[in-house]
Amino acid sequence: MKNVVAQVFVVTSIILAGVLANAAEDITSRLPAKIHVIQNFEDWNDVLIRFTGVLKNSCYSKESTNVKVEGDQILIENLVRFSGAQNCLMVIRPYSDQIAVRNLKEGTYDVLVMDKYGKYQEMTSFQTE
Repeated sequence: MKNVVAQVFVVTSIILAGVLANAAEDITSRLPAKIHVIQNFEDWNDVLIRFTGVLKNSCYSKESTNVKVEGDQILIENLVRFSGAQNCLMVIRPYSDQIAVRNLKEGTYDVLVMDKYGKYQEMTSFQTE
């Protein structure tokens, strides 16, 4: 009987060690649920990009937002951290963020956000005057 208990303990320890090893922190970019572009009425070449989304449980937290302009595209990384080294509460957590993009040239711009697979997805477009 002691031998069976010892074997179960060893197998359980190996499984738990594997779960903890896979529970490392991970930061990825996620698509927001909604995105809005607000133009500055005093200077049409400045915009404020606001976005909202939800985190599916307490193991996710909103990190920084990176933005760069390449030609007629505004590329955004909406970074979210996952930390599975803790017990996660199954609660939906809303978040919001905003970024200012200034001194855009006249034209039409596409706003793209990087998804969790590293690919940019077009979310909206707008025109400056």
